[in-house]
Amino acid sequence: MIGYIHNYSSISRVDAFEKGILTGIQAGFSNETIHPDYKQYISPALIRRMSPIVKMGVTAGLKCIENKEENLAGIIVGTGLGCLRDTEVFLKTVLKKDGLAISPTAFIQSTHNTVAGQLALSLGNKGYNMTHSHQEISFETALNDALLLANESNEAVLVGACEEHISFLDEMATQFGLNSADFGEGASFFKISNNPKDAIAKIESAQFFIDEVEFSAHLEKEKPSLVLYRSGLSIVDINPTLPSIDLQKQCGIYATNSAFGVQLACELISTTKGTFENIDLKNVQKIAVVNFHRSSKISLTTISTL
Repeated sequence: MIGYIHNYSSISRVDAFEKGILTGIQAGFSNETIHPDYKQYISPALIRRMSPIVKMGVTAGLKCIENKEENLAGIIVGTGLGCLRDTEVFLKTVLKKDGLAISPTAFIQSTHNTVAGQLALSLGNKGYNMTHSHQEISFETALNDALLLANESNEAVLVGACEEHISFLDEMATQFGLNSADFGEGASFFKISNNPKDAIAKIESAQFFIDEVEFSAHLEKEKPSLVLYRSGLSIVDINPTLPSIDLQKQCGIYATNSAFGVQLACELISTTKGTFENIDLKNVQKIAVVNFHRSSKISLTTISTL
């Protein structure tokens, strides 16, 4: 299903919020998330009650909507792990109180749909509001839902993904022999529609595949100029002839970092000069963002020039 990207915004360990991912990468990487000035987008009273994932998601989403009076058909968010910090607070409180009556506040704030709901409140949007949580393919399922809604309504849709990092994830990484230094967090949002007017890039497809053979055949048919991949196998193992980049080297490991990859793809096809990771950008007109995830399925989002 075809759609068009009109605006995007990301918060990550790359300083991308104001000037974009490519400029942020040139400035150098940080081991910590680079947070913008949230007070420019959220009132101080609300900020105090927001966990990092809510602040990141709401701010990145609001930056995408330059005109808050614009009529959006809906707001759709993907998140693999949801509001981890508030979930941790809630569970610790349950243990401390030994099952006795506790305040529901932490539980209310820990639900996965907190970001989508807060965005709707901030924008005064009463339309479709949905959160998808399907592990590493949460963003792709949210994007598919957004494309359906945009084509049904003929209106713009705000779609994105967000994750936060807590110290418990580092403990789990150690147990599984992973390097916790590679773990990250972030939020990436997009304003999309089915109208090419004033668009930045085109979403040619957003698909899922159940095995490598099916995926490889489709990739051969698509003929992308470049592949951005995350997690699991390297694309080189499937098609060594295609130029490819591991996007996790840029943003770190988190469940929905393929959304970061979609913004990076938008920026790369808009750049006609220079190189990125030793790849000449002059003739890059179609980029495949590939997500190999733990369920052994593969998702593919194809971004191209208009």
